[in-house]
Amino acid sequence: MVSEEEYVSYVRQFSDTVLRIAVNYCKELPDAEDMVQEVFLKLYETGMDFTDDEHVKRWLIRVTDCRECRSGSSSIPLLIPSRFQRTFTTTCLNILV
Repeated sequence: MVSEEEYVSYVRQFSDTVLRIAVNYCKELPDAEDMVQEVFLKLYETGMDFTDDEHVKRWLIRVTDCRECRSGSSSIPLLIPSRFQRTFTTTCLNILV
């Protein structure tokens, strides 16, 4: 099980990566943010024992691969402005409250 301390660390380390993937699939930032919140909630609730940070990252990427959110067109890599990243990380950390 992921401890609260580990969860906070994973959100800080990987929320940008997960958000970029989600934006590529969903195309709209609000939808992508919802998707990423759900992914991090799944991480917090999972009973899995992760071997290392790379294992967590791979798990997050796999869970983020949400087929329902894809628009069917080829995805264009998007960069998320840092102001959105900061807000989003705070939102994910609020799951703990």
